Amino acid sequence: LEREAKKTMKLIQAIFILTASLGVATATHVPATAKHGELDSNDGPDFRVFVRYRRGRNRLYGTLGGSSNCQVNDEIQGLNRFVVTVNEAGMAELDNDPLVEEIELDQKRYLIPTDGSTGERRLRKRQLNTDEKEENDYDGQEENAQRDLQANTSELNNGGLWGISRVQAPDVWTAGYTGSDVKVCVIDSGIALTHSDFDFSRFTGYSGQGNLPWNQDGDGHGTHVAGTIAALANNNGVVGVAIDASIHVVRVFGNSGTWAWASSLIAACELCRDAGAKVINMSLGGGGRSTAEENEFQNLFNQGVLSIAAAGNDGNSAFSYPASYPSVVSVAAIDVNENRAGFSQYNSQVDIAAPGVNVRSSVPPNSYANYQGTSMATPHVAGVAALLFSAKPGATPAEIRDAMYTTAKDLGASGRDNQFGHGLVQAKDALDSLNVGSPPPP
Repeated sequence: LEREAKKTMKLIQAIFILTASLGVATATHVPATAKHGELDSNDGPDFRVFVRYRRGRNRLYGTLGGSSNCQVNDEIQGLNRFVVTVNEAGMAELDNDPLVEEIELDQKRYLIPTDGSTGERRLRKRQLNTDEKEENDYDGQEENAQRDLQANTSELNNGGLWGISRVQAPDVWTAGYTGSDVKVCVIDSGIALTHSDFDFSRFTGYSGQGNLPWNQDGDGHGTHVAGTIAALANNNGVVGVAIDASIHVVRVFGNSGTWAWASSLIAACELCRDAGAKVINMSLGGGGRSTAEENEFQNLFNQGVLSIAAAGNDGNSAFSYPASYPSVVSVAAIDVNENRAGFSQYNSQVDIAAPGVNVRSSVPPNSYANYQGTSMATPHVAGVAALLFSAKPGATPAEIRDAMYTTAKDLGASGRDNQFGHGLVQAKDALDSLNVGSPPPP
């Protein structure tokens, strides 16, 4: 027993030393109150939170107007909330402020990686850079992906674009709809705008993350996503689902491609809406539901914007947000045999499925690569939504969403299920269900 106790003490000491060497601050915990549930700090010893005041009340008359324990980071007027960094004393002050109605954590949202792993795992690997087993696992996934690609050449078009035809995009092009006059907003790591498969005249953007340029992409994730949505049909490289759609890029991830606050995501979504986007693509997510974030996506839906997000790469039944909010389309990933990808999360909020394994698309600076993940499935659905909006410009998000759901190719158990949602998205069948006919001659 004494020997075991010594081992345990050494382990505790080792963990303490490792934590100290990494500069990881101890989290702070506060118990539940009438204004919030139990909270563990999400920013070292401090809390970054949403604070909602009573309607018509200005923060200058409350705690935030003069407390040294609270730092206001941002104000979200449409949601009647402030984004605030507070210490434990500041939390107590907010709890005792009669003008404050609600406090909730500003959750972290992770870029969903392209190797079928989770954003949290990717961040952990980059912080420690010592997990040799995970690196070896990743190398094995890449090797298997290439082997699968070679074994399924009969299923592939244009060097790995099996997903484009599988979602019936070419059939919609033939019908005369290519995504023209529709703007898709890509909230991601930026984009390599100099890529030869992009028409720079159809791209706009906002440099949100540390003022890093939106038209550069040190991570590669955003460039791959944008290529699946709208790469040119120029007989070179790859082609997107909605070949004539416009893209608005809002960069919320830096070159390391790790995580961003939910409040940053809310701000990015409002930039998408203000830029005239009809569709938002979010190949990102994380645990922890947020009332402020959920309200934002419902507002966007009511204002004519359809939000589409990755279901997550944990391979379990956990909910990922924003995908799991009712007003957001949650996208699962399938492979070339239309089986659920092993990494794709499955739950009651999964809405639809799309190709997400061995997906070939553009990467910086001017090349191509095969990636996998629900991150790759999501832009297939965003591209289909753009095609449908181009066919019926006056459609509501509910009409476009329901057209995709009711015409999806049923996979797995009969009817909607937690693995595939309503099934594999089918662009031409959804178009036919909208009864729009042929486009007028140019």
